[in-house]
Amino acid sequence: DASPAQLVITDTQPAIVYVNRAFTEVTGYRPDEVLGKNPRILQSGKTPRETYLDLWTHLTAGRRWSGEFINRRKDGNEYVEFATIAPVFDEEGHTTHYIAVKLDITEQRRITERLSHLLTHDPLTGLANRSLLLERIALRLAQGKNAGQNFALILFDIDGFREINERCGTRAGDELLKEIGCTLERTLTASDTLARLEADEFAVLTDAQPNAAEAGNFGWQLARTIAHLLENEVRARLAERHPIERLTAAAGIAVFPDEFEEAEEILAAAALALQQARIGRQPAAVRVYESLSADLLERRCAIERGLREALAGQGSHVLELHYQGQFDFRHRPHGAEALLRFTHATLGRISPPECIAVAERSELVFLLGSWILGTALTDAMNWRRSTGWDGTLSVNISPFGLRDPHFTERVLELLRASGHPGERLLLEITESTALERLEEVERIMRRLAATGIRWSLDDFGTGFCGLHYLDRLPVAEIKIDPSFVQRAPSDARARHLIHAMVEAA
Repeated sequence: DASPAQLVITDTQPAIVYVNRAFTEVTGYRPDEVLGKNPRILQSGKTPRETYLDLWTHLTAGRRWSGEFINRRKDGNEYVEFATIAPVFDEEGHTTHYIAVKLDITEQRRITERLSHLLTHDPLTGLANRSLLLERIALRLAQGKNAGQNFALILFDIDGFREINERCGTRAGDELLKEIGCTLERTLTASDTLARLEADEFAVLTDAQPNAAEAGNFGWQLARTIAHLLENEVRARLAERHPIERLTAAAGIAVFPDEFEEAEEILAAAALALQQARIGRQPAAVRVYESLSADLLERRCAIERGLREALAGQGSHVLELHYQGQFDFRHRPHGAEALLRFTHATLGRISPPECIAVAERSELVFLLGSWILGTALTDAMNWRRSTGWDGTLSVNISPFGLRDPHFTERVLELLRASGHPGERLLLEITESTALERLEEVERIMRRLAATGIRWSLDDFGTGFCGLHYLDRLPVAEIKIDPSFVQRAPSDARARHLIHAMVEAA
């Protein structure tokens, strides 16, 4: 009677002939309320029928059985219990009773289910997370290859989400993310999967379509529907509480199976299409991933191999820096900007954007960034020693380079090794790079600025950078985007904007 486990003894009818104190504590039934009754009084109707069939198959064969029941307490609340039930035999081997030892595992089951849910779902929105999405993409990929079906994966993120957080607060941002989840779940079918991957990035995995063309068209139409819902239904609902005037999203689509073999490849393809949709900076832009031709893929591989060999000092590839002079308004030189040039042994001169794009698709971007900065610092110190040059050295930093967890240490180490003065080094990042991961980038900028290194904000005027960002970031220079400068001779509006930027600087 002191046992923490429930003990229940029945005869072969079966009717209950004994229960202990733990039974009463768990079920709420006193002994006089259950003695002589069938244990089915505890049934909730939710235990699978197969469980009882398996139970009696074991007991009638004289064997012990263990399993789980979903039962109901006296007050009507359900609970889960793990039970071990064994037959009791007389001297002749006949069954006389059954003894059940049972443990209430309701709380353990709730914790297990909660942990399982957290492993596969986003805690804020309750939507599928990246792990569950990849699992379902893999299932659809196998289904597509076996049944000849096609699917679309849509990846989309919110235009200006960071600005919404900055202007309206993170609570408004969280409400927006949850509202998107609720609205789209009501719109999508049960066979579609809606997932939140990170921050404001969502994904939709569509149902099967008979061919790739229809899957792509279906994905395109659904992406446009999502954009319409955001601009109207979601925005209108949030505008009742927050000053959100416009809400749009860019989307990238990958159709599969096609040539894909892994779920990660499909997600990466959709991410690349989303990145391409973002290039034009047009709201609600949608791009469908197009696989690389064999020639283009071979060219990228050749450039990557060439860069690796050049960085290792192998082969006859030429990796070098050219320098563009910088002058003040009196045409006096005051600095130089380092520009990368790469000549492949067989492909010839590779344009800087193509060279950087190939490096950014691999870990080469970190090695190349270190080579550029180290070489530029060495060259600048040689000029200082030989000519007394005292200008500022400007070096462009790739947005991917800033993601290197050792970026700050690498810069300081290269600076110390060269002997170049930190106050004569200007690191350039684009406006969009600064705003993409604002808090992290700000920490990097401030740490290096404390050593004397200065920062330049390139492409200024093309993103969402307001004056409060300029006030917040340790920026020593802004570089007005060429689109304004090129229009200035014939466009009064461009001239006014340039004057305003100069005054702000």
